[in-house]
Amino acid sequence: KVQLHLEPQYIAAFFRSIYQLGMKGAERAQYWKLFFWTLFRKPKLFPLAITLSIYGFHFRQVCELHVQ
Repeated sequence: KVQLHLEPQYIAAFFRSIYQLGMKGAERAQYWKLFFWTLFRKPKLFPLAITLSIYGFHFRQVCELHVQ
């Protein structure tokens, strides 16, 4: 059985990702597509999908910082 660990920083990161990637970001259409596709087709992988989208956002920011 899988244990569910809902820690405050994970919940805060989830809502920050919704705001930053799903509302404010230029890639918001892809974020919501991944969000709902994973939620309905592979719900066990939902936390991983959100985590990887946050990682991708971070790496895009780092790349933009160093490429300029």
